[in-house]
Amino acid sequence: MNEMRYLGIDIGGSRLRVGLVNTNFEVEEIRSTTTHTGLSPGVVVDLISVMVDDLRNEHPAKTFRGAGAGFPGPIHYPAGSTFSYTNLLHDAWKGVPLRTMLQEALELPVLLDNDAHLAGLAEMRLGAGAGYQNAIYLTLSTGIGGAIFIGGRLYRGSLGSAGEFGHMVVHLGGDTCKCGKRGCLMAQASGLALEKRIRCDPSLYSYCEEGDTSREGVRRLLQDALQGDSVARQAVEPAGEWLAVALLNIVEMFNPQTIIFGGGMGNAFLRLFSKKIDAHLRRHLAPELAEYCTFQESRLGEENGIIGGALLLSEETRLSGS
Repeated sequence: MNEMRYLGIDIGGSRLRVGLVNTNFEVEEIRSTTTHTGLSPGVVVDLISVMVDDLRNEHPAKTFRGAGAGFPGPIHYPAGSTFSYTNLLHDAWKGVPLRTMLQEALELPVLLDNDAHLAGLAEMRLGAGAGYQNAIYLTLSTGIGGAIFIGGRLYRGSLGSAGEFGHMVVHLGGDTCKCGKRGCLMAQASGLALEKRIRCDPSLYSYCEEGDTSREGVRRLLQDALQGDSVARQAVEPAGEWLAVALLNIVEMFNPQTIIFGGGMGNAFLRLFSKKIDAHLRRHLAPELAEYCTFQESRLGEENGIIGGALLLSEETRLSGS
């Protein structure tokens, strides 16, 4: 029996999860918390270390090969450090050498990438993108991110931040984004944007009742919109319009075979807005482009970021020969 295991670490904007993944890239066990969002980098690393130690203690016979970690914001991939903005709440995340911090805390090899890159990698290898060469993965959740695949390989750009579709400006003069720009897709159509809409629109106050978290309010809003509630549908309609603008640009720039929708809101958005998106693309794109690209839901669910962390470590280890 193969006792070697990978660790997949998913530092999400809403949840922090550490998963134990076998060599068939099946998630065997997960540790999870939501207490990390407002914590400093050092405390978050300590929290991850505690979760990993718990898995080690539960599985003393297994050999941990290393960890692949996903972060909710752009990553300087060669340096293993964060950029100047993130979906986490603490203000100390600018330029943090997170890969080194995790390696020292876990005493394991660690690779660090953007969380959407890892989720996309899992979908390309084992999920909705299997068999495609040129594809886009788009995650819609607390924030919005993505991954670009060209010739079957993840394209990171020069530093590692390629695929940050959430920071594509779709509305000049729109709402201010966490990155500092105005009108980013993330500021107009993410979970954070819908949370703001709920707080500011009196007709939506029922979605921020006492005891509800912001995330629960957004989940109920989308659920009601899918069931045809007119108030909920009207509230989310602008997000669909800005998403259609972004997808038009993405298809025009990358000419992908398919775009995979993932994240906590991805499948809901695709079901709500697929007709709007299709009409927008057919109206503004060359017919060859509009008809060629397909849209589909992710298939690996919430575990794709954890699986992607394991895949990253496996693929990079194989390429380096170590």
